[in-house]
Amino acid sequence: GSSGSHTYQVNDYNRYFLNQLYELLTEYGPVHQIWFDGANPEPGISETHDYAKWYDLIRKLKPDIVIGIGGDDARWVGNEHGTARETEWSVIPRPMGGHSDTDLGSRSRLTIGSTLSWFPAEADVPILNGWFWNSSKTPKSVSSLLGIYYSSVGRNANLLLNLSPDTRGLIPDNQLSSLRPFGQIVRNTFISNLATGSTVTAPADSQSPASNLLDANPDSFWESADTATTAEITLDLPDPRTFDVVSLQEPIASRGQRIEGVSFDVWNGSAWTTQANATTVGHKRLLKLANPVTTSRVRVRITASRLNPSLAEVGLFKEAISIAAPTIANRDTQGQVAITGPAGLAIRYTLDGSEPGPTSATYTGPVPLPLGGTIRAVAIGNDGLPGIEASRSFPGIASTGWTADADQQNEAAARAIDGDPATSWSATGPATPHWLRIDMGSPRWISGFTYLPPAAGGAGTVTSYRFETSNDGLDWTTRSEGTFGNMANNPARQDVTFDAVKTRWFRLTVLGDVNSGTSAKAAEVSVIAAGFDAWKRDHGQSSVQPQDLMESGRTALAEYVFGSQGGVLSASRTAAGDLSVRIRSRAGLPDVSSAIDISHDLATWVAPAAASILEISTSGEWEETHWSVEFPSSWSNGFARGSMGLR
Repeated sequence: GSSGSHTYQVNDYNRYFLNQLYELLTEYGPVHQIWFDGANPEPGISETHDYAKWYDLIRKLKPDIVIGIGGDDARWVGNEHGTARETEWSVIPRPMGGHSDTDLGSRSRLTIGSTLSWFPAEADVPILNGWFWNSSKTPKSVSSLLGIYYSSVGRNANLLLNLSPDTRGLIPDNQLSSLRPFGQIVRNTFISNLATGSTVTAPADSQSPASNLLDANPDSFWESADTATTAEITLDLPDPRTFDVVSLQEPIASRGQRIEGVSFDVWNGSAWTTQANATTVGHKRLLKLANPVTTSRVRVRITASRLNPSLAEVGLFKEAISIAAPTIANRDTQGQVAITGPAGLAIRYTLDGSEPGPTSATYTGPVPLPLGGTIRAVAIGNDGLPGIEASRSFPGIASTGWTADADQQNEAAARAIDGDPATSWSATGPATPHWLRIDMGSPRWISGFTYLPPAAGGAGTVTSYRFETSNDGLDWTTRSEGTFGNMANNPARQDVTFDAVKTRWFRLTVLGDVNSGTSAKAAEVSVIAAGFDAWKRDHGQSSVQPQDLMESGRTALAEYVFGSQGGVLSASRTAAGDLSVRIRSRAGLPDVSSAIDISHDLATWVAPAAASILEISTSGEWEETHWSVEFPSSWSNGFARGSMGLR
C-alpha cells in the first residue's frame, strides 16, 4: 500500500480516528481484516463517522484488507453464537435486510430494482460466555467448538473465534485446553479425502470433466449443460470406505454461487438411501451425517440451482478423535528428558523446531538435551494421524558436574541446579544482597542466563539482579544488571541474553524481591549456550562432535562455520607475489578462530612471516574476509591453506 502523507478535510473526531487507523495499518505488521462493529461506546452521544474517508485511507494503505461488518467486504452473520443460516447466500441484494433476518438472499428477495453484491457472512463467537476474560468464566467445550465449526465454516461462512487474554496479557491454559484438541480434530478430520481414487460419473452433456471434483483445486470445476438446473453425480469408490462428513464446494471465484438445493445418497447394496439434504453450498457446505456409513458408492444430487450448476470439490471424511498430548518431564541434571503418552501409541518427536508427525523420530527412551533446546512431541493414533502436540523448551544448559554455593542457604543452593522446579534455593535475613554462585567445572561459551522463580512466587521472587562471570571464582565481570517485570502477578521464567563470553563461573546477585524485603529464592538457574553449542542445540544435534560428518558430507564444525554458502570464494597471486584469498563464513561466531598456513611442497606447513586481513564485510548472517599472505621470496612454488578451529 501507499504510506506517506494523506490529507483529508474532517472534524476533530475523524482526524483522531484517521490518525489511529494510519498508526494501526503502518506500525504493527500484517493486518488482514479491520472490523467496524458499529457499537457506540457512549450511548446518547452521537458522532459523524466519515466512512468514505476511512475506507479511502484503508484502501490506500492496505489494498487487500477485508473491511468487515461496517464495511462492504464481509457482513455480520447476525448473531454472536458462531452460527450461520441453513441457507446462507454470499450474493446479497442491496439494499440489504437486517443482519439478523432469516432470509437475505433467496429468490423472493431478488426484487426488480435491487443490486446484487458479493457480501459473504462472517460468524463471530467468543470462546467464553462473553467477550472479555473473567476468572469465573469457562471456555466452550471441544464438542461445542466442533458444532460451531460445522454451523459456520460448514454453512458458507467465515468463523471468527474470539480468545480472551487474562490480566497477564496471555491466553489462559483453560482456553487452550479446548482450542488445541478442537484444532487437532479439525486438522485430522480433513487431512485425507476418502473419495480420492473414485470413478466420477456426471451427465453426458456436462461442459467440463467430473474428474475435476477430486483434484483438490478449488478453482477447477465440473459444470453441467447450460440449460440444466439439476444434476446427479455418482462416485464409485475404490473400495468400501467409512465416513460421516461430506464436503461440497462451488467454484465461487469464477462461477459465483448458484446451488439452491442438494441431497446426498449412499448405496446400501440394493438401493439408494438419502443421508442428508441441504440448500446452499457456496464456498463450502459440510454435511455431518447422523452416524458413520460404510459404502463403495455415493451420489450427489443437485435438486435446484439459479443457473446451470457447477461444483469444484466433493469430499468424504471421517471425523477424527482427539488423542491426548504426551507429557514431557523435567530435564534431569544429566540433561535427559523423558516423554510419556497414551498407552499403546507411538510417540514421535523433533528437536530442530519442525512440526512432529508420523515420520519424525520415534521415542524409545529419555532424550538427551544437555545444551538445552525445545522438544515437540505427538502421539500417533491407530489411524496413523498425530494427536495433540506437546512442546517444552529448556533454554539453559544442563547442570551436569556443576556445584553451587551461596551467601546464605536456608534451603540448599544445590536446589537451584537440580533440574526440579519444585525445589528452591532460598536465603532470608538482613545480610543483603544475597548471591548464588555456580561452578560449571570447566569453561564454556554462554550468551545469557535463565532464572525460574518458585511456582507460587511470593517473598524472595527476584525483581532486580546482577549477573556476573568469572574464570577463577575470584575476579568477576558484570554481564547484565536489570529488573524483571510483573513478577508479583506473573512469576514466570526469565531469559536474559548478553554478548557471548567463555567462562567457568557465574554468580546471580539478588538486588530486590517482590516484597522489597531481604529474601531471595530460585527454583532453577542456568546459562544459555553460545557458539557451536548453540548451533548444535538449534539443530537438534546436542551430542555431535566437531569432527562428525553431517548430511552435507562435511564435518559438524565445517557446517557450523561455512553452512551452505561459505568457503573459499577466490584465491590469486598478486603482482608482488603475495596470495590474495577471500573466504566466506557465518558472521559473529564468538568461539571460532582462523589461521593461514603456507607450504612450498604440500608436505611441510608453516605460519607465514606476514598475513593480514585487508577487509571484513558483513551481509546478513554471512561474513567475507579478505586475507593477504606473504610468501618467502626464495620459494618457486607456494601453497596456502586456511583453518578454522574452536577457541
